[in-house]
Amino acid sequence: MLSKVIESISPEALHSKQIYVITRFFCGCLDDQSFLKEILIGLKCVSANDELSSYSIPSLIDKYDFSPINTKKDIIDMLSFCMETYSPDVIETYIIQIWNMLKNEIFEKSDDDLVKKSLDCLFIISKVFSQEISKNSENTSLIKFLTPISDEINKHFEEPGTKTAKNSIKILYSLSSASKYAFELLFEHCIPSLLSRFEKEDSINTKAAILEFISFFLLSALYVYNSYNKEINEGIPINSILMKEKNRLFTILSNSLTTPFFSNKYTRAAAIHALLTFSEIHSLLQYDEVKLIVQYFNDIVLKEENNLKAEALEALVKIAETKPNLILETTFSSFLKLLSETDSATISNNCSLPLNEIILTVLSHLCVEKQLFNIFISHILNTFDIISDLKSNYLIALSYVIQNTPKHIILPELASVLPLLLQCFSLDDYKLKVSNINILYIITLESSDLIIEHLGSLIPFLLTFSTEKHNNDINVQIAALKCLGLFPTILKTEFILPFKNTVIRKLVEVLDDPKR
Repeated sequence: MLSKVIESISPEALHSKQIYVITRFFCGCLDDQSFLKEILIGLKCVSANDELSSYSIPSLIDKYDFSPINTKKDIIDMLSFCMETYSPDVIETYIIQIWNMLKNEIFEKSDDDLVKKSLDCLFIISKVFSQEISKNSENTSLIKFLTPISDEINKHFEEPGTKTAKNSIKILYSLSSASKYAFELLFEHCIPSLLSRFEKEDSINTKAAILEFISFFLLSALYVYNSYNKEINEGIPINSILMKEKNRLFTILSNSLTTPFFSNKYTRAAAIHALLTFSEIHSLLQYDEVKLIVQYFNDIVLKEENNLKAEALEALVKIAETKPNLILETTFSSFLKLLSETDSATISNNCSLPLNEIILTVLSHLCVEKQLFNIFISHILNTFDIISDLKSNYLIALSYVIQNTPKHIILPELASVLPLLLQCFSLDDYKLKVSNINILYIITLESSDLIIEHLGSLIPFLLTFSTEKHNNDINVQIAALKCLGLFPTILKTEFILPFKNTVIRKLVEVLDDPKR
């Protein structure tokens, strides 16, 4: 209520003595910890008008160093309120004091929550100064604020592996994420020299530290220039630091992932994340460049151990959300060619899993995205009749994908999937047979109308699977019998009556089996 009252008072009517009384009343109570929380909430009112700044900001800063951690958090919250509402000119008056206070807290890192609040406050300041640019086409406040900070951070990066350098990265990320202006101004100062150092550096630890910086740089770029998930009105300016250093960045990240020098799995995992972010920035990379990144990830999924494989697979799934056709072209097509119904060998000495299991796991993970599942099914339907040498591969992939895809994604596509699913019954793998029969069971429950027109094919298949005559695994026999038993309870008698004699005759064989 008090903040609304103060907002409504004109600067002419708000005399300095009245301001002094209001701010001293609230700030003076900071010494009484029992009233602190309530007082600081009430203190939000001092952010309502620039006229209060000469008392509120100095009082907050003075109290900060001598306050306990919880009080410091409340003070930074209050300071953030002030930064959001005070004019850039007012903020500029106190910016050096504010910067020193927040910087020291971040570097000391006494409390994670306090560090986060300090970084958030820096983000707000950078955003306010950036808005001044967009409105007035003047960048004096932002330049005055960020130039000395970028110089200071550059000095910290002379020793990239230190805690100070790592905390500087967080500061840089918070400030640069506020706007395109802040991003370009800060990284124009920092990125070129760091990339040059990376190219000349021999120490793997130093390279790893610089790679961490590059990751934050790209995350900030993704934040200000948007990803493919968002609609944007304009692309990245040709004179952007991103465009200037794109080729060097791509080379550094690619080499970090693919060259033997980078054998550290943590560093290579960081390179995967950085390349993923690189590929997500809207309008930055060409199609062939993103395709090359996908190929890197494909190789890791096939050849590397589990931890790194999981990182690459997660990256492929993420890319599939925005570029499903690229994943279909680059990942699906190459993996399906490698897939073999009988192959149990491993693809490399580094990977202990069978090749089939790796490929099928990748395909099933990718198809949890509805768009990619639909594209995958469409691709199989359109190419199945012209790929005689790969039909079994496609059927294995289809079986595994359907087995691991959520039901709500599969059901709308049943009409097109079911004919191919019937062909999957010809596969020799008993696990796939059980899976396909179980899927058929679900389809019967959910969409019995689709089953009716295929009963002539389904019932003979299930009867064959229900006996041991064809070396069927016991699990296949049980699944087939359960599915057969479901038909009379779901389907109308008129549809299953024509198969009565055939079913009885075959089931007699099952009942006569001495092992049962």
